[in-house]
Amino acid sequence: MNDLQGSKMLINFCDSAFAIGESQSSPHERYFKQIKQHNAQQTYGEENICVCRIEKDINDLRYQFLR
Repeated sequence: MNDLQGSKMLINFCDSAFAIGESQSSPHERYFKQIKQHNAQQTYGEENICVCRIEKDINDLRYQFLR
């Protein structure tokens, strides 16, 4: 939350926020990590990161969740 470069005040207005990062092991994999939650329990934090792969069908671009 502190690394949002000038947008730290915006995060205060959010009930929840997450970040998407590129995996170091594969360029087609991304990971999701919760960085703020207000009314819910943290599910995807430092110990449990959601990993997915970018897939493209004929007209659809989507994330296929791996773990």
